[in-house]
Amino acid sequence: MKFIYLLTLSLYFVGCQKDSNSKNNPTNGSYAFSINLEGKSHSWTGGIPAPSETGQCAYVPSTTATLSMAIGTQPNLQFAFVGIIPLGIGSYKIDKNSNPAEKGIGGNITSQNEIFTIGDNNIVTITIDKIANNKNGEVSGTIVGSITIINSKTLSSRDANINGSFRACKMH
Repeated sequence: MKFIYLLTLSLYFVGCQKDSNSKNNPTNGSYAFSINLEGKSHSWTGGIPAPSETGQCAYVPSTTATLSMAIGTQPNLQFAFVGIIPLGIGSYKIDKNSNPAEKGIGGNITSQNEIFTIGDNNIVTITIDKIANNKNGEVSGTIVGSITIINSKTLSSRDANINGSFRACKMH
């Protein structure tokens, strides 16, 4: 069941096309994230996410908003925080009692065959400090808490601390 849930979360990773007609298209480096996971820093910086780009930091507002972060180079880190920001600016808690259809976290480090999820002892807090009104505007905030990392080959698991910050591109 956990595998199906993680597979569903992976579908939330977005790749949106660049709006070349906008006068407000930020240059590369306008969007970024810096995540510390198990004492290792993972970061990305770039422009508006596009299908041909290898990395992204995107916020897709909808009934269940999605914040996704990805690095296209090794270790090919990807996160998806699903349904965490339906109400706007504030702090949102994701734990084992969160409804998977409304709130969740998923991700992977493909080079290490590891996937992320929320286990029994995990809580992740997402704090949103800013949400721009316009498309391609900035959504910024922080992430702090713990997640469960599962090795998809050995099925071993461990808890890991996660913290960081982001400046995501608002995609709609």
